[in-house]
Amino acid sequence: MTNELPTIQLEDMGRTYNYVLVKDRLMRFNDVYKNGSIITDIHYTDDGSQAWVTATVIPDVKEMNRKFIAHSGGKISGDKVLEKLETVSVGRALAYMGIGIIESIASADEMKVWIDSKKPKIKKELTSKINNEEIPLPQPPF
Repeated sequence: MTNELPTIQLEDMGRTYNYVLVKDRLMRFNDVYKNGSIITDIHYTDDGSQAWVTATVIPDVKEMNRKFIAHSGGKISGDKVLEKLETVSVGRALAYMGIGIIESIASADEMKVWIDSKKPKIKKELTSKINNEEIPLPQPPF
């Protein structure tokens, strides 16, 4: 089943990882599980600075005892944070169900963040000290 789904490729240190996007996992779920359901719930911390989404995937609503639950959480900052958290939790719940797993349960977005976090950080402001005073140097185009 998984091999039939389209994949994207992510690279890290010469290794290529294949991933099935959440949209393709959702399309498979909707095609195969006509009596299925996906429910998401959004929860917030008391101060509203963080949220987490719980996704519940039920392959057949007539058999509610079989369900797959996943969570995703993070700080409320940036564009479309809740949509991203929801997509990650739904994708993970579908992966728990076995839809779209190739090499890992992690979503492509999670893997990209992880890969990017391993890359060396470039200091964007270069300075030089002359007579103990910091003087900005010309900035390269980033």
